[in-house]
Amino acid sequence: MGLSKIVTTGGGGVTSCLGLRLNGAVRFFEENKKFPDEIDSSQQFYFYRDEENQDISKLIFGEYAPDNNLYTSFETGWQFAIYDQIKLKELSALASNICPMSSLVGNKSYEFQNRLDGRTAVLYRGNDKCLDIPRSHYQGFVQMALDSESEKFIVQTDEDDFYDFFKERFPDTICFEELPRIKKDPDAYVMPELGKRAEFCINFLAALRAIAQAPKLILNTGNTGLWTMFFRGHSEKVWQMNGANQQWRKLNKI
Repeated sequence: MGLSKIVTTGGGGVTSCLGLRLNGAVRFFEENKKFPDEIDSSQQFYFYRDEENQDISKLIFGEYAPDNNLYTSFETGWQFAIYDQIKLKELSALASNICPMSSLVGNKSYEFQNRLDGRTAVLYRGNDKCLDIPRSHYQGFVQMALDSESEKFIVQTDEDDFYDFFKERFPDTICFEELPRIKKDPDAYVMPELGKRAEFCINFLAALRAIAQAPKLILNTGNTGLWTMFFRGHSEKVWQMNGANQQWRKLNKI
């Protein structure tokens, strides 16, 4: 029998593309009782190409070596879940196997992680995400920050308005300056200028991997939140805002 291969397509944002790659591998397993020997994601991440037909997947993924013992169910809609209600430990192991990060992402992630300095990480995904789920209220993040009893923070967000709002209330707040933000706009998303898009993709994933290692983590629902939790691998000392009902809570340890 020859080597099996799937070609993954679709996805807008970086973590959306990751989710579709993972979903494609899981669906293949469910039909064939094994993961594909090869996954071709060259048609994905097209928003982040600096040149026509550039294969961004070669920049962000490391060597793929499928482990059939890691199978667990996965649905892309779980981005909207409360993250201690999914099989986070198993999904984290599976995601790392199906979507291994490259040394480019890993090295930048290590650099970002060195800037944490014990800070509580805050991940706020705003702007056009409100087309999928109601916008998380800023004040809810203030409440989670107060509940965390933290004094210093690092914020990763796509919204200037959120960063300014949060920093005004918690002055000892920093960000990763390499990653751009835009003004709050429900019809827009961050898109770097041509020539810097592939670098943005690498830096964005590196930032998520870095904040996943923070001693405490505050976030909202969505693909960026889900993949940050996959990178973290557990829900200890995590606070989550559910945009669907504007409620938040500290997650249980899993």
